[in-house]
Amino acid sequence: MMSVRKDKGFTLIELMIVVAVVGILAAIAYPSYLDSVRKSRRADAQAALTELAQKQEALYARTASYSVDMTDLGYSNANWNTVPTNVPAAQRYYQVRVLNATSACPITNCYRLRARRRSGTDQANDSVQFFELWSNGRKRMYIDGSWKNSWKE
Repeated sequence: MMSVRKDKGFTLIELMIVVAVVGILAAIAYPSYLDSVRKSRRADAQAALTELAQKQEALYARTASYSVDMTDLGYSNANWNTVPTNVPAAQRYYQVRVLNATSACPITNCYRLRARRRSGTDQANDSVQFFELWSNGRKRMYIDGSWKNSWKE
């Protein structure tokens, strides 16, 4: 009896088809993955603003005034500071600061905090450019060229 030999394995054409399909799937999935990562990093900005607000309230309890100087609140720079501070600098995707006082929001009884995405990081490609938190609890974000009165999309 003659046996038919069957080679086990894949042909070059089959392997090329698999590689092409994987490449197409990766090209579709990777941008969505990056967008999801950017959205998840927004929580860093929101947490940093909440922490900064707590520091402002603690300062107010001691001095009966808020401050626009970030060094008064325990940060290293008077203006923009990268956050979160507990991770390496390469993983800090936002900067926070206290906005200057205005007649509508004097620093003695009001503050406005802002977080912005850092340039030079992948977060610079996010559609949300700024987050703000005010002393009265107002939250807003600057997304796709306009302000939205919420931190939710």
